Amino acid sequence: MRLQGRLQLHPRVYGQERSLTARLVVAGLAFAAPALAEPKATTHVLELGAVRVEAVDASASSEKAGDAKDAYIAKPAPGKRDEVALKGGSALARDLAPLLGEGLTKECARKVDGSFAFVGGDGNELARMSFAWAVITEIGLPALDVGGGPADITLKMEPQFPRRIFQKGAVAKPAAGPEWKRSGFKLGIDGLDAALKGTKQVGELKISQAPAAGTPVTCAAPVVSDLTFTVPDADAAALGAWNGNAKSGTLDYLAADGSTLLKVKLIGLKKKSQSAAGGVTRVVASVESVTLARK
Repeated sequence: MRLQGRLQLHPRVYGQERSLTARLVVAGLAFAAPALAEPKATTHVLELGAVRVEAVDASASSEKAGDAKDAYIAKPAPGKRDEVALKGGSALARDLAPLLGEGLTKECARKVDGSFAFVGGDGNELARMSFAWAVITEIGLPALDVGGGPADITLKMEPQFPRRIFQKGAVAKPAAGPEWKRSGFKLGIDGLDAALKGTKQVGELKISQAPAAGTPVTCAAPVVSDLTFTVPDADAAALGAWNGNAKSGTLDYLAADGSTLLKVKLIGLKKKSQSAAGGVTRVVASVESVTLARK
């Protein structure tokens, strides 16, 4: 709901002889403004095929967005494409794992019809964008720490053929996933597992791929950020012999109940640097490629 029009006050209102009535009118409008504002989305529901997951934070843009003042789906910035960006917990990581894995290929566009809804605090839908085909452009996996708090995954997609649709009513809340903390992980590298048993930290892992113009849409090979991790100095001796040769490894993201939310297979690991400070050894390794799966 929006107020339109202008409130015009007598010129004397702006002078020293401002009346009590005018001051009350202005104060009343200031008080009422928040109540008249657009309702704010508190949750976001992504539907991809039979999968329904909730995101704790999200944004969406589309060239087919409505009014420029649309509070939910804006037009993309100049030179940018349509995009849906999500941030969510264990359910998003676990339930989307198969689709994420299949989407990181040269045939990057997945023929999965989907929609993305903004949901208000009362559970009712505020806005929705539907689409056919979605290209995964970025996956951000959280930094891990043995003493860490809650963990989230971030996901960016370019929806193909987006369409604004309007529908009223309540949106069924997707099932919540198990508790997920940044302390839930297991890192393994061929021949180095003994050195990694006391891994203290693993850095954020980011995977991105750029769609190329054309029909059908194809993608360049995914680009994977460096893998960084720290181990106690006492466990680091075996890491010193890792020079030049490529290795394979796995990084499991685990829920608090011990279940595997997402397994990342690391291919073509090559150590770039190793340094010790403060009782821990930090290793940085490049990653040629990854595969994603539930188990």
